[in-house]
Amino acid sequence: MKIIIKRTRRKSITLKLLDCDLAEVSAPLKMKTEAIEDFVKKHKLWLDKCSKQKQIQNLKIDEILCGNCLQIFGEKAYCHQDCNEILFNNLKENSIRINTKVLKQFRVLAENNLERLFNESIIKTTLKNSKLKLYCLRRSWGSCNSKKQIMLNVKLFMLPKDLIQYVIYHEISHLKHMNHSTIFWKSVECFVPDYKERRKQLKEYSYVLDPKIKF
Repeated sequence: MKIIIKRTRRKSITLKLLDCDLAEVSAPLKMKTEAIEDFVKKHKLWLDKCSKQKQIQNLKIDEILCGNCLQIFGEKAYCHQDCNEILFNNLKENSIRINTKVLKQFRVLAENNLERLFNESIIKTTLKNSKLKLYCLRRSWGSCNSKKQIMLNVKLFMLPKDLIQYVIYHEISHLKHMNHSTIFWKSVECFVPDYKERRKQLKEYSYVLDPKIKF
């Protein structure tokens, strides 16, 4: 694996994986090269683990971009033509290659389902939201601003329902607590008792946030 050493005016040393075979070390200006090499060696197992995870994620991204398969609620969905309508199911029959027309209809399907799930979720709470917005975001699954407006990533449609619900309740809780305090997490826990486990599972779908996947 190739290691890029970046020296900056900092006090600590950090290591991050940029790609399957590329990592970057950020180190203090005066830190010796030997010390940096020792640091990398100590984290070799971590690098190898992250590299393998990155390889798996890249394969999943390629499958979405190059094939005729998308994901709906965490399950593979193949598309096929029926008269003038493009349908999605989990059977690889009469499939057609993904194109702009397919993605446009997939976007509509995603928005309709996410709006439905959001409305079903907020009804179960005593909280109210002024407006829900859906965008194709690159770095986050959702957000809530000071105007009490919730924004959800339309790519959530590709995740399992239980993870979508966690993200929705996470943002709904921000309507009352605009931070990540203990009280906030207690609020989330009221709606999603196993939220800690779902947060961990959510990381497995980080590849969906890749900017190359958009619709």
